Amino acid sequence: MAKTDYITNAELMPMIAEWQNALKTDKKAKMPEKLGAAIFLIATNFANRPNFSGYSYKEDMIQDGVLNCIKYLGSNFDPTRSNANAFSYITQSLYFSFIATIKGEKKEMIKKCHLIRHAHAHGLYSSEDTAHHREGDPMQVWLDYMENAMPPESESKVKKVRVKPKGGLPC
Repeated sequence: MAKTDYITNAELMPMIAEWQNALKTDKKAKMPEKLGAAIFLIATNFANRPNFSGYSYKEDMIQDGVLNCIKYLGSNFDPTRSNANAFSYITQSLYFSFIATIKGEKKEMIKKCHLIRHAHAHGLYSSEDTAHHREGDPMQVWLDYMENAMPPESESKVKKVRVKPKGGLPC
């Protein structure tokens, strides 16, 4: 691997083939350090794309993406195929891993918002400014923002199940 900020498919393919051959003889064979560094480099540069760059948990996305690549690269990728492209396999794996991390973080944020709303509605939040609700109260500003940004608990997506009667047509 050259000392650059990128890696090519021609550099990746031999490293992956070597690692997969080692995995055939020993299921717990270690990944070559150069291959791990290459995957981390791809993930780091991929996370700097505009659609992933603004998240505060970008390091978590990179770590989850690298873990997924390592997990599936050894068993699912077939370098013997005529049109095998390791770089595209890794970037697709990273893309879907990043999307899954974003969805998970969004679910956690919604849970936190509902908990804070619940705490504030039932008087569990207390501060000196609670009675006055002055404009500078950070909790009140945040609650006002969340009222507009987040759906109420009753409008949260709940899967509705329709039960069909058993045993044919009803009499």
